[in-house]
Amino acid sequence: MQSLEECVSFVNTQSERLRRLAVRYPRRANLVAVADKFDRVAQLLGSISPDQITLRKQADAIALRPEDVLGLPEELLAQLSLTPGDKQDFEIAEIVRKAGGVLSLDHILIALYRKTGEIHERTKLNSRLYRMTTKDLLYPVPGKKGGLFHPPNNRRPRGSL
Repeated sequence: MQSLEECVSFVNTQSERLRRLAVRYPRRANLVAVADKFDRVAQLLGSISPDQITLRKQADAIALRPEDVLGLPEELLAQLSLTPGDKQDFEIAEIVRKAGGVLSLDHILIALYRKTGEIHERTKLNSRLYRMTTKDLLYPVPGKKGGLFHPPNNRRPRGSL
């Protein structure tokens, strides 16, 4: 889905479909309750203004990505407000990208050890990877526990707002 209007239309279509099924199968009373939930979702989506979406996209454009700093001279990197955590995030994203875009937590631990010689705690690295997914640097592999991927050009593979 490319736009908010398409999302609202899809949710409304599903609500209507569930209501038709409820008439056809009267014993399935939960269908009406689910259709009501879809209606509430449509109302919520309808209350989002296009300005809110634009502001979110602008905020995403403010954050630096690994490809933004790739190949820059050390003098310029020293002038940027990159924290050691940011640099480690970029390093992890690069490891996943070089591995073909998909890598498990175990493989990331091994690759970080081979690259830096440091042994990272699994729980702390898992927390870091979760934060990276909230920043859209990495994405979880659907249906696979512990799998992460780095899409080409760092674009979200599924439709998103």
